[in-house]
Amino acid sequence: MNSKIIPLLDLPYEFVAGEDVSGADLQSYGCFPCRIRMAIFLYCVEGTMQININLQEYCVGKGQILVLFPNAVVQVISISDDVRAKIICVSSSFVESCNLLQSLSPVADVIMRNPIASLSSDQAEVFACTVGMVYQSIRVKPEEIRNQLVYNTIQSISAMLLTQYSEENRQLGKSASRSDEILLQFH
Repeated sequence: MNSKIIPLLDLPYEFVAGEDVSGADLQSYGCFPCRIRMAIFLYCVEGTMQININLQEYCVGKGQILVLFPNAVVQVISISDDVRAKIICVSSSFVESCNLLQSLSPVADVIMRNPIASLSSDQAEVFACTVGMVYQSIRVKPEEIRNQLVYNTIQSISAMLLTQYSEENRQLGKSASRSDEILLQFH
């Protein structure tokens, strides 16, 4: 039997942050579907992206944030030439060592059902500051303090997102389908 294996994508570092990521930077990851082992927080400053997440197609546009948790199957379908983004990625080892998914559990099920949310200009500014903080944290020693700074920063992002995602889902009147509930239990 000839079966295709979906490649796993993870970070070789605990975390990375990018304050001005271009469409060309992101396009290099769109050639094929892959299962990510890291967590990704991406805010779209300009442009649009079509992305397939767990076999569902989404459009991420200006003013929206995309949040992906480990084990998502992702493929970038298209990216406009003018895309600019701010991004934080944390490795699977960081996610596990900090028990990040469990700490994000109040917002995790909402995000898995709808990984995209619109941010207000104030929220976007807060996210931009957190990206800068994570980026600057790379230089902090010792490692335990650096990791705690990044963990707390991600907790702050999740608190902001919980409010935003909950409000958007309430407005959309979304309730989890049985297949959504099974997927959440699996993750």
